[in-house]
This record gives sequence, C-alpha cells and structure tokens, in this order.
Amino acid sequence: MNHEDIKKLIEGSVPVDCHAVDLVGSGAPFTTFVKTCVGSGDVELLTRIEKGGTLLEDLLGQLPHVFYPRFLEGETPVPSAIIAARRFAGLALSISDPSAREQRMEAWQDWQQRAYATPIPGRAGTDAALAWLSNEDPGTAAEAAIRVLFAINNNGQDNSGLQGRLSARLIPDRPPGLAPDPSQMTFFSADKAFRRGLEIAWRHAGGKLRGQVLWTIESQTSELVAGPMPRIVGGSLSTAFAFVLNELERRHRRLHTLTWFNPRSHVAIIGDLKEDGTLASVGGYEQKVTAAAGIRRLVVPEQDFAAVKTLTPPRLKVRKARTWQHAARQARRPHTWKTLTASLVLLASSGGAYVLHDNVVAAGAAALLRQSDDAWQRDPVLAGHLAARSWALTQTPAARYRMLRTITTRLRAVLPVDDSKIVIAFSPDNTRLATAGERSGVLELWDSHTGDNAVTTRFPGAKVRGLSFSADGARLAVALSDKSAVLLDPTTLRPLTEPLRHDSPVLSVSFSRDGRSLATVTEEGTVRLWDVERRRLSMPPLRTKPTGQTTIVALSPRGDTLATGGNDGKVQLWDLGTRRLIKTLTEGNSIVNAVTFAPDGATLAAGGTDYAITVWDVGTRKTLATFRHDRSVTGLAFSADGKTLASSSTDMTARLWDMETLRQRGAAFDGQGRYLTAVALAPDGRTLATAVAGGTVRLWDTASWQPEGKLLPTRHNQPAVTYHPDGRLAVADGNEVHVWDLPAGTHTSYVHPEQVRAVAVSPDGRTLATTGRKDNLRLWSDGAVKAVSPATSAIYRDLAYSQDGKIIATGGSGQAQIWDAASAQPLTKPFGKGILGLAVGGETLALAHSGTVELRTTREPERPGAILKTGWSRVSDVDVSDDGELVAAAEGQTGRVGIWDAGTHRRLRDFVVTTSPIYHLAFSSDARMLAAGTSNGEVHVWNVEYGGLLAPPLRVPGGVTGLAFSPTGEQLAVATDSGVEIWRLNIPDDPLRAICALTRETDSTSCPA
Repeated sequence: MNHEDIKKLIEGSVPVDCHAVDLVGSGAPFTTFVKTCVGSGDVELLTRIEKGGTLLEDLLGQLPHVFYPRFLEGETPVPSAIIAARRFAGLALSISDPSAREQRMEAWQDWQQRAYATPIPGRAGTDAALAWLSNEDPGTAAEAAIRVLFAINNNGQDNSGLQGRLSARLIPDRPPGLAPDPSQMTFFSADKAFRRGLEIAWRHAGGKLRGQVLWTIESQTSELVAGPMPRIVGGSLSTAFAFVLNELERRHRRLHTLTWFNPRSHVAIIGDLKEDGTLASVGGYEQKVTAAAGIRRLVVPEQDFAAVKTLTPPRLKVRKARTWQHAARQARRPHTWKTLTASLVLLASSGGAYVLHDNVVAAGAAALLRQSDDAWQRDPVLAGHLAARSWALTQTPAARYRMLRTITTRLRAVLPVDDSKIVIAFSPDNTRLATAGERSGVLELWDSHTGDNAVTTRFPGAKVRGLSFSADGARLAVALSDKSAVLLDPTTLRPLTEPLRHDSPVLSVSFSRDGRSLATVTEEGTVRLWDVERRRLSMPPLRTKPTGQTTIVALSPRGDTLATGGNDGKVQLWDLGTRRLIKTLTEGNSIVNAVTFAPDGATLAAGGTDYAITVWDVGTRKTLATFRHDRSVTGLAFSADGKTLASSSTDMTARLWDMETLRQRGAAFDGQGRYLTAVALAPDGRTLATAVAGGTVRLWDTASWQPEGKLLPTRHNQPAVTYHPDGRLAVADGNEVHVWDLPAGTHTSYVHPEQVRAVAVSPDGRTLATTGRKDNLRLWSDGAVKAVSPATSAIYRDLAYSQDGKIIATGGSGQAQIWDAASAQPLTKPFGKGILGLAVGGETLALAHSGTVELRTTREPERPGAILKTGWSRVSDVDVSDDGELVAAAEGQTGRVGIWDAGTHRRLRDFVVTTSPIYHLAFSSDARMLAAGTSNGEVHVWNVEYGGLLAPPLRVPGGVTGLAFSPTGEQLAVATDSGVEIWRLNIPDDPLRAICALTRETDSTSCPA
C-alpha cells in the first residue's frame, strides 16, 4: 500500500478487500469494508500491514485496537466508529511535528490512551480528548459553540440537510493555532474551500487569541454521520467559525460582557466569509431551512435576506448581516425573558449595571486567585499567570502578592515530566536539560533557557535509572533497567552504538572528563569501566562487597578513581589502576543516595538519609565540611567551576552551598510542599533544575535572592547598619563607623572615641550621627566631627532622624530624648519610663514599652500619646514606615510580629516566626516589605499589603544584629555577629510585566503588549 492509497483510505474512497493483505483489490468503500470485515470478526486485519512503511500505515494498524472496543452496539460497530477513526487520525497528525515520525507515533498513542481509556462521565470521547489536551477539567477552559446547517452529499447518499454543532475550546498555555490545522486537513477529509474559509476566519477573529483552539464539528440530525463529520465540503461554515473564535476571545477575557448577552443554542449563522471579512452568498438555503428544526434565529448574508425570509416559517426569525462582526452581534442579541427582565432593571437603575458588573468582575478575579492557589504547588509559574489575569480584572493586594510570590520564588519554568521518579542532567554547553522518567521510560531533551521541549524518545519496557553527559557534549549515557546502558546522540537521542550489555539492571552511569571512559554500576553491586570508543570493558568487573549494596557510582574526572555509595551507608574510594579499595570514608546505618566529584577531582561530596552532606578532600581523605538538610538528601551536583554545590532533599527544598566559605549560599529553593528527588546545576551556575516527586522538573534562577559580593568583615560582634540616601552603607563596628561604596568595594572610616551604639544618616545625606557611652551624640560631616552633645549617664541604643531632618531622637536606659540635628544640643529633658526602644517615621514617634507601643509626634514628643496594646509581655523591637503611617513591633521570645495603622491604631497584620526569637525589624522605604531578623540567623521578608512571606527565610552566618533596606528596596543589608551581608532581592516595581516576561505571553487581557 502506498502513501496515496492510505490517504484515500482515510478519506473513505479506496476499494478494499477483507482478505487482501495490502488492503487493495476488490471494490468496497472503506465504510463497507469495516462493517463487513471488522464486523465479521476479522479484527486483526489491519495489523497485517507490513511494518516499516509510512506513518499512516502504522496509524491504521492501531485503529481497530483503539476504536473497535469503544464503538460497539452489541456485536455491530456503529458508523461513527469509522468517522471518529478518520477524525482522530487527522487530528493526531495535525497536532504533531510532521518531520518527526517517532514523536508523531507517540503523540498518537498518548492521544488514544488518554482520550479513550479514561473518558469523562457524561461527555463524548471528543470532549474527553479535548479535556486531556487542555490539561484541566472541561469546565475551566474557555468554550464556545453554535449550531451550524449543512447541505452536503455524503458518500453518495443525498441528504436534504444536516444540523450540526460547532464547538471549540481555547488552551491558553499552548502556541496560537488551530487543531486540526487547516494546512494539514488533507488527512481530515476537508476540501480546499473549507480550508480557505477556516484560514480567513482565523485571520480575522482568531488573531487576538493567545493559545491553541481545539475544535470539532458534529452532526446532530443524521444517523449515517452522527458524531464527528466524515468530510467537510465548502466554505459556508467560515462565518460560524469566525463567530466562535471571537466568542472564545471574549470569554477568555473573562466577563467583559454580561452573561445574558451570550449566544443561545437556538441560533445559527450561515454564509461564506470573504477575505475582507464581509459575508458572501451560499447555496442550499432550502435544505438548510428544512434542517433548521429547533432553531429560532437565523443570521444570513445581507444580500440573501429577502430570499431566505420567504422560505422560513414564522417561528424562525431571520436577521441579516453584512460582515462577520455584524453577524456576531446579531447572534448575541438578547432574545429571552431573562434579558428583558435584566433590561428593565438596568433602565430602572442606571447604576445597577456598574454595581453588577463590579460584583461579577470581583467574583471572577477571586475565582482566578483560587485557581492560582490550587496551582501553586503544581506549577507556580502558572499560578503567577493566573494572578496576573486576576490583577487585570481588579488590582487587589491579594493578586499583587501572588504575582510577587512567583517572582521571588526564583522559579522560571515548570517542565511537565509525568513520572513519579525523575533523573536529570545538564549538557556541558548549558543549552539542554535531559530528563527521564524511571517509571515511564521516556527520555526528553529541553531547551534550558526557554523550557521548550526539543526531542523525545522512549525505552519500551525499561526504566531509566541514570543519565550522564560526556564533557564534550558529544554523548549522553543512559542507565536502563533492561540490563543495558546506551550511548545516545544528545541532539537527536538516536543510539550511537549497540547497547552495552550487563548481567543485571544498570543503576548509575558516569563519564570521565575526557569522555573516553564510562563507569556503570548494576543492581548486584558490580562496577564496570567501559572504553567508549571501542565499546568494550577496559578492565574486569569490580565486585563491591557486600554484594548488592552499591547503588550509585561517580567516576573522577581523570578516570583513575571511583567513588561508590549505597544501601549499606558506605562511601568508598577505589583505585581503578589496582582495582583495590583506597578507603571507606564513612559507614553507618543510613543509605547513601548521592555521590559526586567536583570538576577538578580534588573534592568528593556524598549525602543520604542521615540528612547530612559530607565533603572530603580526595587526596588526604579528610572531611572538609558537613552541611545539613532537615530530611534525607536525594541529589547532589557541582557547578562547572567547583565553587558551588547544589543539593535536593525530601525536606522539600534545594540548596546551594558555597565551597569557599563552606556554608549555605542564599535562600533555599522551596519545593512548594513537594519532595525533591534529584538536582542538576547548569555549568554556568545560573540555572538550577530540581525533580519533584510525582512529576515535573523545575528550572530556577540562582542569581536573585542571593548574597551580593562577599561578607563585609567586622571586628565587633554586634554591628549595626543603615543606608545613606545615595545607596552607600554605614556600618557601626566597635568604635568605628565604615561607610561603604558597595559597587567599588571601598569604604571611609569614622573613628569614635568609644564603642558606637547606633548610627543614622540625615535625610539629605550630609550628616552622620552616632551615639556612644559617654558623649552620647556625635554629628559628622565631610569626615570630621561637626558637633558633640553634652555627656549624660544614659546609654542610647536607638537613634533616628525626623523626616525633615531637624531633630534627632535617641532612646535607651528606659528613657528617650530629643536633640537639635544641627548643634547636637538637647531640646527636651529625658522623658518616658521603661522605654525599651524607639523609631521615627514621618511625624510619628513610636516608643516600645514592656507590653505596649506608645505613639507620640515629633512636634510634641513630651506629650503622652496613644497606646497600642500588643498582648505581649515584652516588645523587643519597633519600627515605623518612612511616611509614619505604619508601625511594626516584635515580641522577641515567641517570634510574634504585629503591624498597626498609626492613624486609626487598628491592628492590620500578625506574623509568627516559630524557629527563633526576633530582635530586629525594618520596613522598606515604600513600606511594602517588612524584614525580621532572628537570633539563629534567619531573615523573614513579608509583603505588608497582603501579609504573606515573599520567599523562604534568608540564612546568614550568626545571629542578626541589624537590618536595613536600601533606598530603592533592591537590597537588604543584614548585620550579624560574623559580619554584614548584602542581599539582592530583585522585587519588581511592576510585577505584572515581570510575570508576562516570565511566561513569555502577551495578550490584550492581562499582559501589556
């Protein structure tokens, strides 16, 4: 059977013989052939097509097995089985890459399995298939449908008229287009006129759609062609298509029109669509009107109105239209008593529509946020985009927070790898990520920058246990459970050689740096070293003891040393030259899940179920460092320069470890409530890939929410920090204040005669103020002391300028005092009692007492003010926003934080940190963020508007002794008893644009062009 014969067979026009192996020969059309041949029990007839032919031959070989069981009525197959077979064969072709035969076959098989193995109750197989493609419940995607009228000649049988239904569904997260694709509808039994009309409709009404449109036309009045149409002739459906596409765009914009103006099922639009969008006449109106049972409104081309009007009974209302837009408006015109009632209500109250519209929009926005929360753990990027759509409807703090939450997770893509256990590996050139499912045996290559799928292959009957790229990127090694390891071309995933055979399932593979050697380990604990070029063993198998306990292997870059680990908790080093054990580095009752060498081969890291990551010097075999997760370590990977080690864990986080400072670098990568089973770090260190238990691989940006530069050294163990208005950072360190130019890495020092307790910079940036033990207040300008206050016995630990820069407030030793900012002379006597701290913002002066916060003004600081009752026994710190409108306070020991409105004294927010006491708070300059530092080195950053954490806690060395946001909010300085760290937060001013850039989507609904 040749290619043309197969095409004709799908179209139903090729003569066939039940008993002819090549299906060519005796004269029955395809429908008769299936009724006769398949109905007579010869269900294996089509499988006798010789393999190795065209894709269509293979597809047809699958048809009986897929469709025959689903379309039986008793023992007789119904005609819709044949129609559905043709339809889905064409649809499978149209959504597949025409250049990749294997991928098309897999797409076809997956389509059939998902569409028909688990049909949705109460829905046809077509809708089940559409629901699968949309990856969501059928009720959640934008859908539109309208009745259509046909006058066709079907398979030689004259039909006076047919009434059908045109349905479509919009899948927003797929590339824009139509499925079936008009350009490939030769396989779908559509003539040129229909394809032309569909292309015109897409150009006119589909141009604004951002996603894939899945559509179907089903007959509702003919028994012969009940269900999907076997063949579509003529362009008369193009106007109905334009309307449905336009309706999808309107519905996707979510409730931009009132629901009662939507079209009803008793409306039909007919007429051919011209290139300019106007309607052209079509024939067969007599048959169409006859078939229009149950239809009440018929929209026709303007020039045909009079002729059609004479044919229609009184119950059928005919409306004329000049263009497809006009036809759409006619179809949407209100025509029910509900609309009349609604119109009367609108006339009675001119504002009613606005109120109703606002309520409907608010409900839609809230529904999108609920969907965002539901998607958060599965796909945070999707959750962020749903929040952007909600923001486009109503700009609420909840929507803004959910967009920010996506950005600050640093997640950049979620790859749909559908498997419970996944192995991953980056290519050396940083462009590709390989993922493989252990259960499914599917191996995929992804573009590591865009997250797009590049190529896929499958290992039927085998599980993928391990992946390894050669250093030159020329080979990809795959460990398989079918007792083999295979070497693939990493661009096409085609085998380069015959499989490397083993005696038992292969668990792990590892290349040497030169790519000439490949190490494998099998289930019984045997390690083999292969000569890749010659495809043979380069040494006898190495059998580890006890047998079967070794499950993972790592080959040193030079290929002379092997590291093994496994179920017995041992990490062992082997000399491959002598085939002897060098040393057992660790042993215990835990399981070793990951072993990896640094690129220079000098360092080895291993981790497992004891929650620990141990790092050794390979030469001396001494332990260099031990890092800890909160649960089992599941994966390890070094960066190409060896300066960073990445780890994944069942504690639902991935972490980066700095191999120079031997501590965690940056904030943890949150798995959103899912175990992480594997990790890979791109060679440039900027992209981290994590495998999530139960499916999906996530790509993360490692640059944001990380420490910027090195730790600023301090000699004193309790430094304090504040930012200069121009972005420089002032650090109080012992009896010195260092003002750092952070980009240049240089600083200017101010030497105080005694220990500096606090430091502040005037709003104009011209004066630096410090407090000490004896001469309590000093003012510095141009590197010299400008003024010194009279000495007192008080020790002032808090220091703040007023908003206008005219006064300075100090607090400590249970009292507060106000000073002249120009002369450092006291303006008031010490006042208050039991004051534990103070803060100034705008005209608000906040004084922290044992269990309350008192609010005074900088104009009348000695006058008692309003009392905010915290409900705590002790307030450990207090801060005020720059505009003086918000007050934050912390209760140290229990980790509770509250935020109040300074004007109304109303409590707005409450936060709790359960890990450690809180002693330091700081608002960002725009008061949208609040940071809290703990005694165990955690910094929590909250979104003030909504009240949620923006990211997992930042971890710093030592306890936090001070916090300060930069004027722009892009940086957070954290003072600790080990030094000062500068964190880059990357909080966007416009989270909507950031979300749109992340999802690479632009539409008129939520993302600006």
